[in-house]
Amino acid sequence: MRPAKRGRLVLAGIAAVAVVAVGWSVLGKAPASLPPAPKVRAVAVSVAPARQQDFPLTAHSIGRVTAIASVSLKARVSGLLQETLFREGQMVSAGEVLFRLDRAPYEIALRQAEAALERDQAQLASVRADVGRYGSLSQKGYASTQQLEQTTAQARALAATVAADQAAVDLARLNLSYTEVRAPISGKTGAVRVHPGNLVNDSAALVDLATLSPIRIAFTLPQQDIPLVQAAMAGGAVQAVINDRIAATVDFVAPQVDAATGTVELRATTANQDLRLVPGEFVQVAVRLGSLPQAMIVPQEAINAGQHGAYLYVINGQQTAEMRRIKVLRQDGTQVAVAAADGDSGPALAAGDRVVTDGQLGLAPGLPVTVVSPPAGAPAPADGTEKK
Repeated sequence: MRPAKRGRLVLAGIAAVAVVAVGWSVLGKAPASLPPAPKVRAVAVSVAPARQQDFPLTAHSIGRVTAIASVSLKARVSGLLQETLFREGQMVSAGEVLFRLDRAPYEIALRQAEAALERDQAQLASVRADVGRYGSLSQKGYASTQQLEQTTAQARALAATVAADQAAVDLARLNLSYTEVRAPISGKTGAVRVHPGNLVNDSAALVDLATLSPIRIAFTLPQQDIPLVQAAMAGGAVQAVINDRIAATVDFVAPQVDAATGTVELRATTANQDLRLVPGEFVQVAVRLGSLPQAMIVPQEAINAGQHGAYLYVINGQQTAEMRRIKVLRQDGTQVAVAAADGDSGPALAAGDRVVTDGQLGLAPGLPVTVVSPPAGAPAPADGTEKK
């Protein structure tokens, strides 16, 4: 056999052996094992237990302190201001004399009015005596009826004059009393605007006066809170807390909603015996409007916003994350009352469920988790799952 032909036969044999070997590896041998899939790394999260209890309904607002009564005190008569009988910023009582004007012109006017009254009273007494005499003489025929009628008319005129004189005396006495300018209300005085030695009239303000105890706080609430306010007031006094420490009672609700802001004005009154609150001051107001009975409560940090509404993550017994759709019923500070979202068929949130309060950004349903210490300042879980 020639060498070229022998070479082709050798190559054909080698090819056949290779085909048989491949077929054997496919049909008769197990394939080589694949590398193991990478293990999913657990997400580190912080959790807090859901709680079921009565949730206080509290409305928050910014209020402004206003005086229940304030007066810009003015003199009732004109005259020279002689004395100021108080210190600026002093607490005064209603009826207390604060200023004195010059009394001399009004004392003279009073004496003139009294003198005119005495004169006319004497004339009236004389004419009334004439009426009696003419009446007796007329009956005996010694005086005419016309004389009697004239004397009677003169007596009536003088009686009217005496009445006018008495009114003039009363007015003069009243004007004299107005030379003492008294506080119409109890309260705190402001800065004195007119000092002794100046002429004052009935249009010049002498000092401002404001009642500080009790005192009122005016604030507004959204119109959707008004049914809660009305229901609470129907059940008794509605309490408010000013600056987290001062108790007040809501005693006024405006009869209409402000169309520009959609809010309603309310007012609360507090004793303010220590004069801590002053008119014009802005304060924080919290109004207690009842409670939601046995509501499910979670920390505010557990609430997330998604395309289909609010949701949170719950850690189950297998240490994996479950997403629960919820609706927020009410929020007060760091606590939120929640319920299952409308139309949600998933398991309901239960008391004691561990909700994720930190680490949600790296979380998805079904992912394993590792519970770690909560952030500084956050409440630690109550189920003993905390890890260091």
